[in-house]
Amino acid sequence: MVHIRNWFIVFMALWSASATIATAADSAWSKEQQQAFGQSVTDFARSAGLLGYLYGMPLFEFSVAELRQTRGIAKDNSAPHGQFGYFNGGRLSDHTTTWFAVPNPDVLYASAWLYLKGQPYVIHVPPMDDIWYSVQFENYFSVDEAYLSTRTIGQKGGDFLITDQEWQPPLPPGLAGHVRISTPRVWILTRIAATRDNEKERHLRYERRFQLLPLADYLKSPATAWDRPSPTQANLPTLPEADYAMRETLDFFRIVNHHLRQIDIPATDQGLMAMFDAAGFGPRVVFDPAKLTPQVRAGLEQAVKEGYRYVDTMRAAPMSNDGSGWSVAPPGLGTFGQNSSCAPSASMVAWARTSRRRRSTPTPTAIPRGVCSPVTTTTPSLSRLGRHRRPSPSGRSP
Repeated sequence: MVHIRNWFIVFMALWSASATIATAADSAWSKEQQQAFGQSVTDFARSAGLLGYLYGMPLFEFSVAELRQTRGIAKDNSAPHGQFGYFNGGRLSDHTTTWFAVPNPDVLYASAWLYLKGQPYVIHVPPMDDIWYSVQFENYFSVDEAYLSTRTIGQKGGDFLITDQEWQPPLPPGLAGHVRISTPRVWILTRIAATRDNEKERHLRYERRFQLLPLADYLKSPATAWDRPSPTQANLPTLPEADYAMRETLDFFRIVNHHLRQIDIPATDQGLMAMFDAAGFGPRVVFDPAKLTPQVRAGLEQAVKEGYRYVDTMRAAPMSNDGSGWSVAPPGLGTFGQNSSCAPSASMVAWARTSRRRRSTPTPTAIPRGVCSPVTTTTPSLSRLGRHRRPSPSGRSP
C-alpha cells in the first residue's frame, strides 16, 4: 500500500504541474516566461514520450499484427479471432518466403488471436505421437507466458483452459491444465516439426487438429467438442485502426494509449504511468492531440521520431562478430521483465516481415545481446518450463 500511495503522489504532482503548464502556457504566461519555461515543457514531453515509445512499442506492433491477421490483410497468415491461420497455407517456408521470414525451414507454423476478458477459452492439443511440437502463448507486451510442448506436457495432448488473470473459478472437470495470461489479448503460435516429404501429411493429421473453443461451448459436450471446426470469436471490443505507417507519427501514442487503458498495469510500472499520464498518453487519460499544448505536442513529435530511429537501429545490431548475422538468442528473450529496451526491438523484429516494406530475400535480423541482457525476469510457470525452439545440430538460432 505504501508503494502504491507513493506512486499516486508522484502522479498527482506531475499531473498538477502539467495542468498548470497547459493553462499558463496558453494564457497567463508572459512572452518572457514562455521563452524561459516553454522549452522545459517540451523537454519533459520528449523524455516521457521517448520512454513511452520504448515501453509501448510491443503494444503497437501487436495491435497492427492482430488487425492485419484477423482481417485477412497479412498474406497467407490470416484467420478470424478464435481460429488458427496457417503460415504458407500449411507448407514449410523456403527461399521464396519474403512476407514473413521464419528461422526454421523444417517447422510448420500457425497462429491465432483471442480476446480473453470475460471470455475463457479451451485449446485442444491432439496426440502428437513422436513428433516435436510447441504451443507458445504471448501477452501483448511480447512476453512468453506459457508453453504447451513436447518438453512441458509430453505427447499425449489434451484440453487446456486459457483465461485472463482475473478468472477465479476452479478448473472444470476434463481439462488438463490452465494457461493464465496477464493481458486481455493473447497471440498463440504453434510449431510442428516437418520435412518436405511429410509436410502435407503433418499439416492435415496434426497441425489442423489444434483447435480453439469458448469454454461455455466446450462444457456443453466435452466428448464431441472437437468434432466441428472452431467458430469465429464473437462479442469482441473494437480494435483501433493501426498501421505500420504510424510508427513515426502521433497516432503511435493513440494506439499505445488505447491498450494501456485496457491492461492492468503492474505496480512496478506505476511510476512510468504517472509520467505518461502527465504527457497525455498514460492509462488514466484519453490521448487527444487536439488538446495538447504546443509545447507538449512538439516534445511528443520529437519523441516518436527519435524512438523509431533508436529501435530501428538497435534491432539490426549484430549479436556476434563472426560476420554471419547469426548467433545464440539472448537468455532474456521472451521474458523481458523490466527491460523495456529489449522488448521493442524484439517485437519489431518479430513482425518485421508483415509490413509493407518487403525484401527480396529473407535475411537474419538480430537483437543485440547488450540490449536484451536480462534485468529482471519473471519466474517460469509449470507450463513455461522448457523453451519453444527445437534443438538444432548447430545449436544456433537467429
